[in-house]
Amino acid sequence: MLHPDIKIIGEDILKNKATSVVDVTPEIYHLIEKMYKVMHEANGIGLAANQIGSDLSIFVTKMRGHNEVFINPTIIEKDNEVLFTEGCLSIPGVRDQTKRFNRVVLTFQTPEDMTYVIREEFEEMCAFVVQHEVDHLNGKLYLDNFNSFRKSVAIKKCNKVLKLLNRR
Repeated sequence: MLHPDIKIIGEDILKNKATSVVDVTPEIYHLIEKMYKVMHEANGIGLAANQIGSDLSIFVTKMRGHNEVFINPTIIEKDNEVLFTEGCLSIPGVRDQTKRFNRVVLTFQTPEDMTYVIREEFEEMCAFVVQHEVDHLNGKLYLDNFNSFRKSVAIKKCNKVLKLLNRR
């Protein structure tokens, strides 16, 4: 489902590196709640802040059956590269194989205690989701890993879907 609040491929904010969060303010809590709402309404399992127009380094997921928020995430370890068929709420109508790591270690903070940095290992689907969302926060879409021909085919497919939905 294409959600009206989700930024789509070609919009500048999706190309920019996110800004670190220093303090969790009421505005950031409001942003996180909006991110959960948009993610659920769009039937997603993850959403980065820049996908709804914020430049903050935050992503939310529902990859383990409940809402989770990750602030200032950084992948510090990764191994076991595999092929994975991926999609993205910002690239509607396109699913394609990309290379991802089957295991990653992430450091991040949570809104409950910004003084503490958590280090957690993720495997398989959870690892793929984490990599996808961290890429967003680094200004990168999974299509950016494709060669120019493959990327142009994917973008044309996406543009057809967007045209049908009157978004372009």
